[in-house]
Amino acid sequence: MIKLIALDFDWTLVEHKPDKPYISGELMDFFKEFINKGNYAGIISGRPVWEFKCSITDAGFEWAKPFPNFLVAREAYLWEYDTNYVDIKELNGEAHNDISSLNLILSKHLNGIINMLKNNNIIVSNFYIYGEFATEIHVSSDKADTALELVKNYVSEHKIPNADVHRNGIMITIYHNKYGKGNTLKRVAQYYGLKPEEVLAVGDNYNDISMIDGKFGFVGGCVGNAVDDIKNTVKKNGGYVGDGFASEGVMGIIRQLQTEGKI
Repeated sequence: MIKLIALDFDWTLVEHKPDKPYISGELMDFFKEFINKGNYAGIISGRPVWEFKCSITDAGFEWAKPFPNFLVAREAYLWEYDTNYVDIKELNGEAHNDISSLNLILSKHLNGIINMLKNNNIIVSNFYIYGEFATEIHVSSDKADTALELVKNYVSEHKIPNADVHRNGIMITIYHNKYGKGNTLKRVAQYYGLKPEEVLAVGDNYNDISMIDGKFGFVGGCVGNAVDDIKNTVKKNGGYVGDGFASEGVMGIIRQLQTEGKI
């Protein structure tokens, strides 16, 4: 039986329409009932903790009443709700130290990585070192897959410790391999005393693979607008593909699980 639902934020929970963000009202009603029964429903994202509230309130819903009753920010840090969001320092302190240390190392490699990409005719439009998150490089969409492989090879050849690489659209992200969505969701489940099979994880893009590919034993799902590789990964591992776009697709997964008596 599913007791915790973890959703990617952008284009999984939230559809960013031109006028305002959209989230299914039916889904938000379901979350209210689900949480009031003593379960957990929240967000797992690369965004910082302060960036979630506006999209949910702009979509027409009250913040944290009761969804979300937990947050994972920067794919690493757990916050839970108790009249306000509380930083779970017993988990987050270690994560912050690990990630900051890796990014100090990566800062010495950034010029080499960017020059390597440019030498392979890949345009780098932006780059960032987020001390508490990751090192992120933005490339042209048509070369994103090639850039991902090149950066992976660079990290391997230079033996950068504890580093892994994923991409989300045009963003190539080098992050600490103890974290990322899959590893962090495992820690969250353990914190709440849940078994992996009691966790539903839903995403739409490559940076979600580690939590929906079955590696950690979670029930995996993806929305109808997910990239094809994500849909194939979910299907291959016995997960659920929602027919609708973003939150409508999440609601489609919920209905499938309800029909099967798993939620």
